[in-house]
Amino acid sequence: MAKEGYLRKITAIFSADVVGFSRLMEDDESATVSTLDAYRKTMFAAVEDHRGRVIDSPGDNILAEFASVVDAVQCAVEIQQVLASKNAELPANRKMTFRIGINLGDVIVDGQQIYGDGVNLAARIESLADPGSVCISGSAYEQIKSKLALGYEDLGNKSVKNITEPIRVYRIPIGKGPASESPGVEDRPNRLKRAVLVLAVGLVLATVSIAFWGKIFVLFSSQPGSGTLHGPETIEMPAKPDARFLKDLDSEMEQVETAIREKVQLQLRSVLEVLEKDLDTEDKGAISGAQSEETAGQTTDNGSTD
Repeated sequence: MAKEGYLRKITAIFSADVVGFSRLMEDDESATVSTLDAYRKTMFAAVEDHRGRVIDSPGDNILAEFASVVDAVQCAVEIQQVLASKNAELPANRKMTFRIGINLGDVIVDGQQIYGDGVNLAARIESLADPGSVCISGSAYEQIKSKLALGYEDLGNKSVKNITEPIRVYRIPIGKGPASESPGVEDRPNRLKRAVLVLAVGLVLATVSIAFWGKIFVLFSSQPGSGTLHGPETIEMPAKPDARFLKDLDSEMEQVETAIREKVQLQLRSVLEVLEKDLDTEDKGAISGAQSEETAGQTTDNGSTD
């Protein structure tokens, strides 16, 4: 049996393109090309850092390959996180969001190019990804499910254009855990817990400090000939304080400590109320932005080729 003329190999194929690229170009060609060029440089550098190779980058598409599915997925997640940060600095109508698809499959190698169903599947899987997220094939998932904890969402078997058999697809949400409600929004309870922890530690330190200096005050005042103490009010100290004096002094310190603790607690509650309002506003804004981008992606050409 004659050998086939082309070299074949198993590789992880990475496919990415811009959501709503036609709309962006129609609105402002120069700004779109400038942003695309900057984002490409970021993506190319990430591919290289994760031991991958860019195969081609026609139009708004980027095709790359990796020897490891783990490297490919980690690269894709990192790219989406970095681009999300960059988009946060742009007006809503100028944000450039990518979809990324990854497949592990058999390809034909022709010089620096790769061809075959493995490449086509990566492009079709990419078209199923939400704006700013990553989708992977079942074959890729099997290689990384026990290696990378990324909150995979099983989308089931999907029928895609020009592919005879349905393919298993998994989605990787970016910047959120499995229980989060919106992409790119950090888990709200965790942020509240951290804020409460920081403020509670401050409260404890303030109380401990008051108690400590109160004891020092009492210790100092109990020494014979301690003289005069100067503070908000001048206190004349007896040469040899008696039990009644020390008891009154201790009572005064307790009142001061209680008053300060109550004031700190009141401030703590006020800060938490403001923080909670800010978080609600931030979450609503992020959710609204994500929904707007998703709607734009669904109603405009995503730039992928047949």
